[in-house]
Amino acid sequence: MRALLPLGLLVLLSGCATGGAVTLLPAETGSPLGAVALFDGKSGAERGVLDQANTQTSLGRAQVKPRPVPADRYALLASVMPPPAHHFVVYFLEGSTTLAPGSEPVLNQMFKEITLRSGAEIEIIGHTDTVGSDADNDALSIKRAKEVAEALAAIGRLDLSITRVSGRGERELLTPTPDNTAEASNRRVEIVVR
Repeated sequence: MRALLPLGLLVLLSGCATGGAVTLLPAETGSPLGAVALFDGKSGAERGVLDQANTQTSLGRAQVKPRPVPADRYALLASVMPPPAHHFVVYFLEGSTTLAPGSEPVLNQMFKEITLRSGAEIEIIGHTDTVGSDADNDALSIKRAKEVAEALAAIGRLDLSITRVSGRGERELLTPTPDNTAEASNRRVEIVVR
């Protein structure tokens, strides 16, 4: 089932409920295309759904009647859209804030991506495996995220004011495991560069 209005979906609405149009543009590269459901304002009945990229319908119609929109109509708008977010992952040695071997090149790739974006926003999220208490894992996940933020700052004087740091402890396991199980894939920090 397609999600209605997922992140990254670009919808253009114009006019009011009795006029204007709604247009469904392509999703970001690598993201699924969503859909737009239109409902009657008085009865609440669904009037129809737009679920194909580069289609449009009038808002004043009793039923949705999709019509194609020339792909180049919104070319200027699409050309000024920010690039899709990039995701990076680095791993840590068990019970520590020490990066696992092979993580340094990922930090360098992240920093390069950050420097390519004007007004970049960085989100850094720490995770742990299930070894240890919940409180200890929450604290360790935040320490790992801060370690990555500080490493990025050291590499190229990253402005930490554009960085959000959080820890999820063992709540979002990449590889589901029972409690008190050491799992290298769960000892990670995810970095999203927007």
